[in-house]
Amino acid sequence: MPGLICCRRASLVLLCLLAVTIAAPALRAQTGVFIDRDGQKHPWSITEHNALIWDGKPYIPFGGMFVSMYLRTKQDKELRDDQQALKLFRSQGVDDLYVNAMWDPPPAVMQKLLDTLEQDGFHYGIQLPVHANTPMVGYRISPTDDQMRFKAPGVAVVAITGAAQAIASKAPAPDEALYVVVNAADGALITSGVAPVDAQGACQIKIDTTKATDVLVKCSPRLVVGNWIAANADHITPWLRGLRFGAGLRFLLDPVGNEYGPPRYFLAASAEARAWVAAFLTKRYGSTDALAKAWGLKPGDLSSFTQAARLVPMIAGPKASPWAHLGYVMDPQTRQVLPVDMTVCRMWLDLSEARDLMLNENLGKVCDQIRRVVDVPVVAKRHYQSNEIWTDRQPTGGLDGLGMESYGTGEELAYFNATATYADVAQSKRPMWCLVTEFNCSHWEDRHIAYQTRQQMYRDFNLLLSQGAKGIFMFGLKLRASEGDNQWTIFELSNDPKQMRWLADFAQAARADTGWLDRSPDMVFVYPTENTDANAFLRSDMPEYGISGNWTGRSALVKLATGKWAAPVYNPTGLKYVLVKPGVLDNPVLSHEREVLRQSGVTPIFADWGQDHEAHIAIADRLTDGFKPVVPVGIHDVAPGVVALTWTSAQYGPVVRLEASGPTEIITLSSQRAHGIEINEDLRPGWRKVELPATLVLPYTTQKKTSFSFGNAGFGVRKTQVFSEIVGANSGGVTLRGVSLSDLKIEVQATQEKPGARPTK
Repeated sequence: MPGLICCRRASLVLLCLLAVTIAAPALRAQTGVFIDRDGQKHPWSITEHNALIWDGKPYIPFGGMFVSMYLRTKQDKELRDDQQALKLFRSQGVDDLYVNAMWDPPPAVMQKLLDTLEQDGFHYGIQLPVHANTPMVGYRISPTDDQMRFKAPGVAVVAITGAAQAIASKAPAPDEALYVVVNAADGALITSGVAPVDAQGACQIKIDTTKATDVLVKCSPRLVVGNWIAANADHITPWLRGLRFGAGLRFLLDPVGNEYGPPRYFLAASAEARAWVAAFLTKRYGSTDALAKAWGLKPGDLSSFTQAARLVPMIAGPKASPWAHLGYVMDPQTRQVLPVDMTVCRMWLDLSEARDLMLNENLGKVCDQIRRVVDVPVVAKRHYQSNEIWTDRQPTGGLDGLGMESYGTGEELAYFNATATYADVAQSKRPMWCLVTEFNCSHWEDRHIAYQTRQQMYRDFNLLLSQGAKGIFMFGLKLRASEGDNQWTIFELSNDPKQMRWLADFAQAARADTGWLDRSPDMVFVYPTENTDANAFLRSDMPEYGISGNWTGRSALVKLATGKWAAPVYNPTGLKYVLVKPGVLDNPVLSHEREVLRQSGVTPIFADWGQDHEAHIAIADRLTDGFKPVVPVGIHDVAPGVVALTWTSAQYGPVVRLEASGPTEIITLSSQRAHGIEINEDLRPGWRKVELPATLVLPYTTQKKTSFSFGNAGFGVRKTQVFSEIVGANSGGVTLRGVSLSDLKIEVQATQEKPGARPTK
């Protein structure tokens, strides 16, 4: 019987995999024209495959972040040190970077660094010195915080989460809280009201009952969050107007702050926010009766959409309790408490969506205002979970690009912001530039600087490009965080310049044949997305129906098979493969999501992706052709001590670069193709023709041993570690064009140990 069930399930999955989609209309590209300080015009656009075209050619960056100490100290000595660092980058072939202007430098100070970048011929972006710190008043909506079980009658003292710490630090603290008190056994409403938050960060609520009763006391505190997005760019446009950008500028990064994350478990309560929500609900439901039905309210409970936009979710019945179907909401203006039927109530799903779309609209206005000052692509680092903030809902304007912040190595990169970032890009209404804005394989506990081998670096690069990235910025080139604090030192490639050379070599190969830019990942997308705060006010027995795309855990994505993932989306329209759990959209709470899927024209793939491994394999097998990895640069161990890099040049055809992976190697090359092969040796620059067989030397640069310390106060207790690292320049090698690796025969003739070739222990 179990085997029969498995067969039926697999058959169902395979039938569902015959899904078809209605062709999506062509996306309208975002375009602009940047006018540099010399008056030269630089047109730019973004392709349907998420690449940036600049001056009619693809801009394919491979570089890293640069943190300038001069921007912090404003001392000429530091500027000279920064200039030396920039010369080091260029000497290793790196000509792409972005400057993290975290110190909020005055325009005159920033201009000196920009002039250096222009003089040295860099292509660069600027991470803007801004933070989304616009205050917004509202209510915390949480299923677990700000509540207690109490034996009434008496005075319940409810500790408001975070209030005491905020009061102690003189930060904005909750001043009052809405509250409801219900019978713990049957959910009957006992009392409700508004209580002040006292100096200790607690609400004292008097509860009168005629007999001893177990009650649940639930508060929703009124508080101020500092990470709201205002609908203007006044925080940055005056600074930008004070700068004169040259032809090297390519983009501006983080228009509302580094690693911005929107407020979760939060309901905005300003007059402007409530008006926005009322308009959102009017458009979605058309009538208050339709809205009341979707929210589980009784007919006649809602008099207007304005009233609906004021309602605050308070408490829902615990799972498996006699009143799991019951919940309560409050109107803070009238203090009226209304019961809701939680078996159908989608109130919080609507309110949280409205919140995120409001922030999305405001972000779009910020980007539009920035571009009116400096017309270059505006990019944000995508962080935390999937969110409608990061997708463009309009055919023009708004955010131009999204950056992966992906850390780790191998499959870790896919889980950590890479795959989910592309999913956010894929569902936008117009093409967005997709790139990697932060990336490093090291962890804090690692005792090495980024990559120890070129092979590992290139395999990770290829994985990120296979996830949709059209360029990579590493974290980082030089990261001088602050005076006497080297907490980022472990990530600096400038401590091991040969890794910058590896980066530059990959860039050269990836730019030699740009055919890979015209491909996009044929990814699977999970619908609907389930936010991390979706359970803030939802029926307690609601099954898991989606994933969040959160960078903090593997439950945020679905791994189908090696190299094949499924990531969440909010809108499936135009997507090829959309994965839906069987039966979840039959739940009345998800009535809107069911309608969105119907209108999208997509025939979904129904499979229990949460636990059905057989379904995963069936999906992965069906999509094998769609998941072709992007590998612009191949890397191969071809002989003892010899590594080969391979790529294709649009001008010269196949290219092979040979390098020593150990001490100096003497090799003999032979081939059936003995004519027309050109070779470039690092020690003898310039191309020359050779006849094979030929004997060549692959020099291995002498390296030295050094040590330094680092500490990081932001990750708990500060720790200082002293460790050793091999630091050295690029290994020498030879490059051949006009021959493929399969045509070559490589023999190691001898090995020569040079003094100092290997570091002493």
